[in-house]
Formats: sequence, C-alpha cells, structure tokens
Amino acid sequence: MKFVKRTLAVGLGAVLSLAIAPFAQADTAPMMKASDPTPTVGQAFTVSGEGCLADGDKAATVLIDYQGKISTAKPAADGTWSASLTAVEGAGTITATCDGYGAEFAYPSLTVTGEPDLADVAVTGEFLKAVRDGCKVTISTKTTGLSDFTLQVWDDGDVINSFTWKEGGTRDSVWTITRPAGTQAAGVDFVLTTSDGMLDHIENFEYPASAANECSAAVKVSIAIPDYNGSTVAGAKHTVTGKGYLPGEKVTLTFALYGSEDPGKVVATAIVGEDGTFSTTFVVPAWAPGGYALYATGDDSGRSDFVRVKVVKPGSGIGLPHTGN
Repeated sequence: MKFVKRTLAVGLGAVLSLAIAPFAQADTAPMMKASDPTPTVGQAFTVSGEGCLADGDKAATVLIDYQGKISTAKPAADGTWSASLTAVEGAGTITATCDGYGAEFAYPSLTVTGEPDLADVAVTGEFLKAVRDGCKVTISTKTTGLSDFTLQVWDDGDVINSFTWKEGGTRDSVWTITRPAGTQAAGVDFVLTTSDGMLDHIENFEYPASAANECSAAVKVSIAIPDYNGSTVAGAKHTVTGKGYLPGEKVTLTFALYGSEDPGKVVATAIVGEDGTFSTTFVVPAWAPGGYALYATGDDSGRSDFVRVKVVKPGSGIGLPHTGN
C-alpha cells in the first residue's frame, strides 16, 4: 500500500497538504526482527525488515533508532533491508521508519536485551527449589558467569548422579529416583559446585522410603538364557544373564511353575557387577514336564524379570541336556 497525499482547499485558495501513513495503523504493517534478541554486550547483531519501497525515482531509506543512536539502511529493490548494530547492556528499544519520499511509515518497535559477556561476570550459584513428582525430581538452579558447574546427587556418602554445564543461567535438572531407600540416612543431598568449590547445597531432601523402593523396582531390567533353544529337560544346566540391576546387589533366581502362585525353588544367586549386569548358571529341577518360568529378582532394588522355560521328557529329540562343567 502506498502513501497517499491529498490536497484540501481551506478558505480562499489556501491549501493544506495532509500526509496519511496507512502502515502505521494497518494490521498488516511490515515487521522487522533482530538476529539475536539477547546479544552479548559489545557484539554486533543484525536488525532487518521488509516492505520499504521507494515512491518514484528517489531511493528509499530506513532510519533506525537504537537507544538514541541513529543508523540508516538502504533497502533492496524488493523492499528488504538489514543493518548491523552493536549491543548495549540491558533492555533496549529499536524503532525504524521507512522513508520512501512519499511512502513513509514506522515499523512496530522491538526490544533486545544486551547480556554481559559471561567471562566478565562473577561466578555464583544457588538452588531455587527441588520438587518431586512420582519418581522424577526437578531441581531448579540459578548460576551466573562461566564455569564448570556440577549438580551432584548424594546418597549414603556416594554421588549417585550428576549434571554438568558451563554457562550461567536458570535451569531445571530432572533426576530420576532409581535406588531403593538408603540405609544410613533418609533422603538425599543436592550439592552445586564448580572447580573452585561448593556454591550451595540442599541437605536431606526427603521422600518416603516406600516411594524410593517403588521407583527402584520400576526400573526396567532384562534376563536371558543364551543357550536355551525353546525347550529343555530336567537336569539340564544353562547360563542365565541379566542387565539393569543395582551394582553390587545379590540377584536371586527362582524356578517356578508359570502362572501359579507357588514360590518355586531357588536355583541360583549372582552378584551384580558395577555395570549392572550378571551372569551365572542354574540346573533345571527334576520336575515333571510342563511350562515354567525362571525369575531373577534383585534383593536390594526389587527389580525383577523372568523368561519362560518349557521342560519336556528326556529322549523326545529336543531340549537335550547342557551338562556344562
């Protein structure tokens, strides 16, 4: 839409020229934007816009005002333009006017916030809050400056989880409860540190022991019998492996009739390695042929999984015994 100049007669031959700028009121006014709404102080950023077209033979010009400093930009033939500005600290308003020598209009203003260089900001940190929702705990922190920030989760004297970042700011770290209730003290501690020392801590963030145990048991684990080929016989020896268990805990393996409430028979135990895995062997009990299951349950974590096992009569041609050593 172009600027319109209308001439009205006032009195005897008097002429008043009124300038009407449609873009200043229209909902479809051309917009401008900044390449970075939060540029670093002293660094360059770009502001750009469109729709600034010349009216006639004269070239259009964009006048840009950023915190009292005036800049200009020459639009391209299609009306687009851009200009490089230098960020100043704090929130600053940018206004721009298209002067098309007969097609003048103002762009909607925009605000950019100049952020200080993190390298020049003092390193600080604090916890804002920690909120548990089921097995998830959202830990909110506020840090400033540039450093190796670390959020540690402590339980019974051990770091059980950690989060790291470098740039200051407000952030939420989500920790998932996966360990059963501790034995030394209720709850856990959150510690916020840098390489220079501790910044803040939350001591004894408590939640019910029952919640800890339920969250631990909910962690998915899996077991497998690598040398099982679809059926086996009483007395056969097999290897069983598992992963996802709590490091250092004992896993109890129970053989039971599938689908029954019979507790079955303990056929083996294993100690979980630091990577959460175990491997051991068991011997199929001398029970009647049928459908059974091998259950592997962590004594501390409560995590459990099972695999179904089909036991057949010896000499049926399938499921030959694995004698092992």
